[in-house]
Amino acid sequence: MRLKTTVYFIGIWVFLLTMNTQVCFSAMDQYIYLYGTAGWDYNSNPAQKPSGTDGQTIPGHGGAAYTQNAKVAVRVNPQGPFDVQGTYEYYQIFNMVRPNSLYDSLMHTFTVRPTYLFGSTQLSAPFIFNMTDVDASKYSNSYVLQPTVFHRFTQEWGFELAMNLARLYVSAPVSIGEYNRSGRTIGFVSGLYYFFDANKGYIQARVGYDNFNAVGSNNDGSKILLMLNALYQPHPRIKLNPFISLGIEPYNNRYTDGISTHNARNDTILNIGAIGTVNIYKWIDFNLHYYYTKEWSNIALYAYNRHMVGGLLSFTYGNP
Repeated sequence: MRLKTTVYFIGIWVFLLTMNTQVCFSAMDQYIYLYGTAGWDYNSNPAQKPSGTDGQTIPGHGGAAYTQNAKVAVRVNPQGPFDVQGTYEYYQIFNMVRPNSLYDSLMHTFTVRPTYLFGSTQLSAPFIFNMTDVDASKYSNSYVLQPTVFHRFTQEWGFELAMNLARLYVSAPVSIGEYNRSGRTIGFVSGLYYFFDANKGYIQARVGYDNFNAVGSNNDGSKILLMLNALYQPHPRIKLNPFISLGIEPYNNRYTDGISTHNARNDTILNIGAIGTVNIYKWIDFNLHYYYTKEWSNIALYAYNRHMVGGLLSFTYGNP
């Protein structure tokens, strides 16, 4: 399984390089965006499954993980003002030590993003479909619609407002129905941007709110997200991207594990990270990154720490 997937991924890289050679002297980069990565990380705690646990208590141990990612996007009318972009993305994680291989993940994501630009305002409505497998078994499907408006007031300042409508179907088995995370989400996010001179980057401040209505009563609740993100380019070949986010997640119902009942779950999640990227040659970049996650919870199962550090080699052709 791993060998076949890795060979498939290498084939994608060869295709990307060949494609770039054929079209680099044409205007095709306005219509086609190609992206591929291969990375290596140390993950101190891979036990948390995508978007949280579902009640399973199998522990993870610190270990290395290999990641690979490929993305292909096609635009219909990049000159505007109306444009439609279709994107397919593949992402996979292989944990190198057991029992971490229980958390190997494979994701396929399809996105259709219509956009309309008038003056300094952009309207878009991306629709996203995701399929996720964990440990070679079907884990979840999700559908997300995100109507978004972005307005640039001046050369330096911009504002973004988006709505989040999502439907999640989780196929992974759970020990009791209260752990079932399938459900609906509705929310919004707003962001304020400050752009540096000479296209050297930006600072972004975001606040968001999501309310989720899950099949399992343990997962009914809401989330408030605060985020500060920056991208700065001190040199044409170097990019720096530090970020910090804080998520506050109060849940609605008393929590049960099938044996005992507790007060409603209440989580606080801190994420801190930094990415440093160097352009090696034209379409080839290399980055070093570090991510730290700390979750506080009144339910011991959900409280954890995670450190991730690693490197990533990437290929990019065209404009995203």
